Amino acid sequence: YLLVGPPGTGKTSLVYALAQQCDLEFRSIPCADLCSKYFGESAANIQEIYHQAKRLIEQDRAQGVILFFDEFDQIAGARGSSSSDREGNSLVTTLNANLDGGSAAAGILTVAATNVEQIIDPALLTRFQKLYVGYPDTEQELICIHRTIIAKMESYAQRNGMKQKLFGNIDYTQILHFSQEDERYKSGRIINRILHTAALEKAIAAHPTIRGLVTTEDLVQQYKNYQREEKKTDAPM
Repeated sequence: YLLVGPPGTGKTSLVYALAQQCDLEFRSIPCADLCSKYFGESAANIQEIYHQAKRLIEQDRAQGVILFFDEFDQIAGARGSSSSDREGNSLVTTLNANLDGGSAAAGILTVAATNVEQIIDPALLTRFQKLYVGYPDTEQELICIHRTIIAKMESYAQRNGMKQKLFGNIDYTQILHFSQEDERYKSGRIINRILHTAALEKAIAAHPTIRGLVTTEDLVQQYKNYQREEKKTDAPM
């Protein structure tokens, strides 16, 4: 399966949850780490990943394995004809062979993720079933992302001995307009960063006294800060 969609939409979390629900071994593979400047080494890295998954199943250490290739475009670019393309061509050929079952075993599921599908080798694309993972469609779904991340943060804090809550009652209607102006603010990754920054800065500002809860106003300010930093980054030099 090839998961296609913008950054920060939870593609990795989705596949991890699938592995947990199905009681399968989950192996997340950062594709950038597989690349080597030495001819044949990148392809050998791919081959070893499939061999390891096969051994886990054959030795009854896992009933199945999900291999998740994140940022798949890093290793799956369209093959070229020049001598400088040899390493990439070898890598794609090895991927094709394994996806066709060349050294695989029953129980290995390959899942990849990208946000630039158009540069992936056409032969590889034919071997995947494509699934689109996009931003939330409704305001309620967006609010649920905030609430889920906050719940995880509160749970982590409690497990580590913090008795006080981190967040107060949040009026999410006051921050929805940021995502209406720019859909990047629908990204779970960005929301996660903003929420963690808000909690951290609240704690630092209050230290060493007991800090107050993160408020709606705090989150609005963090969204504005992030927006301001993004504009600086996007500005032409």
